[in-house]
Amino acid sequence: MDGVKDDGVVFQIAYVIIKAANSPRPGNWILERSIDGVTFDPWQYYAITDTECLTRFNINPSDRTSILHQR
Repeated sequence: MDGVKDDGVVFQIAYVIIKAANSPRPGNWILERSIDGVTFDPWQYYAITDTECLTRFNINPSDRTSILHQR
């Protein structure tokens, strides 16, 4: 189950808003998640192009939906 655990309660994440302030947004990056606050696992991958997705993360862009649901 995807979510954030706090004192034995699991919360589902509905959406995430990330603001980059007055700096440029990074082109390729990974949003990670952690249940325990110590270990982190990739949750979503972001890339400028499909080619960048494949070369940077070794993920076929056409498989992105199935990858997100496996995590």
